[in-house]
Amino acid sequence: MNLVHLFEETCTRLADKPALLWQDRSWTFREVREAARRVAGALEIDRGDRVALFLPNGPENVFAQFGVQMAGGVRVPVNAAYTVREAAHPISFTDCRVVITDEPRREIAEAAGAPRILVHPDAPPRPTWPEAPDISLICFTSGTSGKPKGVPLTHAALTHNIRGLVDVWEWTQRDVLLLCLPLMHVHGLHNGLNGWMATGCTLILQERFQPEAVLETIERRRVTMFFGVPAMYHRLLEVPRRADTSSMRLWVSGSAPLDGALAERFEQAFGRGIINRYGMTETTMITANPARGPRRGVGRPLPGMDVRVVDSAGRELPVGQTGEIVVRGPSVAQHYWRDEKDEATRHEDGFFRTGDLGTRDADGYFFITGRAKDIIISGGTNIAPLEIEEVLLRHPAVAEAVALPMPDPALGEVVRAVVVPRSTLTREDVLEWCERHLAKFKRPREVTIVAGPLPRNAMQKLDRKKAREIHGH
Repeated sequence: MNLVHLFEETCTRLADKPALLWQDRSWTFREVREAARRVAGALEIDRGDRVALFLPNGPENVFAQFGVQMAGGVRVPVNAAYTVREAAHPISFTDCRVVITDEPRREIAEAAGAPRILVHPDAPPRPTWPEAPDISLICFTSGTSGKPKGVPLTHAALTHNIRGLVDVWEWTQRDVLLLCLPLMHVHGLHNGLNGWMATGCTLILQERFQPEAVLETIERRRVTMFFGVPAMYHRLLEVPRRADTSSMRLWVSGSAPLDGALAERFEQAFGRGIINRYGMTETTMITANPARGPRRGVGRPLPGMDVRVVDSAGRELPVGQTGEIVVRGPSVAQHYWRDEKDEATRHEDGFFRTGDLGTRDADGYFFITGRAKDIIISGGTNIAPLEIEEVLLRHPAVAEAVALPMPDPALGEVVRAVVVPRSTLTREDVLEWCERHLAKFKRPREVTIVAGPLPRNAMQKLDRKKAREIHGH
């Protein structure tokens, strides 16, 4: 079964059920399918043609996502905030035949070299049916390890992966999902839209994350699931009014490391913990914690995913030892678009080497400790910046933190901490805190306190490359 079959099956089975809520409007599954079919009818493309979706979050984006697939096309999401220069890369690199956009972005799309532009496509339906091995989506990586790479993800890969995730999270048509993640990355596009379609739950879509609006919607609509990134949970904690969130059963975090201090504060404030999971654009979801039962680290492998921790030579390491996480399975992309190479990830011996460092415990739960390329090597000893940052973020006066390498004539590199305060904070306060919580060789030698915020990408991941450029002197 491909995603179009899944879409048709759900829309037929639950035709009159509320499917999509946007502001004060709602659509049933029957109405969503009709809108998607009309997008498909307007496209006039051949099977496998790429179609760029240069749209903000909204119902038109959702209809276009499924309409392109019904027409046999391949989706290429483009960040709605992109400039002409930024938008030109995914459009030209994937040879898009068509760009679906809105009036505010029409001029940008034209200047970016779009061969054909459709604004609010609408025509009598002429859908075709893609096959499972066909590419459904070319999703671009966030670019934290260099220039963003296009990742071709097939219907078969996405269908297999979402079914595993649905089972682990006990996700059903009775759920109400609130989604404000941008519909241009795997987190929102796959976990969000594909999970919605696989279960037939009700989707409440918002254009962007606004913490007050999120909590008000949860209370008013009795939301049961929310997908976010750690930065969103930080901001939810800052909302002075505590809404009634008793309907919530799953707060899910991904796309960036979730520090323990934040998770503890959130559970104390909202009465329910955050579920952590782990995935990449190239692999979709790799591991997840369950809806019920023990939750540790980023959870256990999803069905069909073979996940291991290996040394630099590719040898599997025993429980408790830190190494690189590698994965193979039916939802792992086999290459980058145009066979580009990435400096941090690669396929080797049948496994995809993620570039992430981690450990595995005796019960099969995985823990992420950092990125291999981010490791600070001090006197021949590896130091994971993520560990330093987690300690810094536990300080009650620290809002944001990043650990950067600093050249040292004797040790090669030492740690330098850049900290954004949430209240009065001095360099001495930070050093004293680190002295209490870190071994001597891990402690920052220099501390810089800045007004912030620290640079982040569109998915709110800490952009270490930009942080180095701005604060790495």
